[in-house]
Amino acid sequence: MPPTPTPGGVLLRREGLYSSHLSEWRKVRDSGGLAGLTPATSARKPGRASAEQLENAKALLARAERAERELAKTKARTRSDGLHDRDPTRKGQPAVGYACESGQGHAGDR
Repeated sequence: MPPTPTPGGVLLRREGLYSSHLSEWRKVRDSGGLAGLTPATSARKPGRASAEQLENAKALLARAERAERELAKTKARTRSDGLHDRDPTRKGQPAVGYACESGQGHAGDR
């Protein structure tokens, strides 16, 4: 009675591969003949930003600088209007320069 075929043997025969093929491939592998067949790695070194990340960082920095300039202008305008001394949360003081219940703000804000 012949030996029961193994799943690996069945697969190899179905694909037309025989032990001679495997022996030859092992010899080539052991001699280093397959070293050139490894895929080249295209991964970047850690810590290096891509061009897209650099562009995003530049745009974000420019946006932050614009926001800082606008904030400085607003603070300067508020100081010149004398509004910095008024706190709308304190009772008894007018909320000049701040939006009121009607949605209308300071006359200079229109």
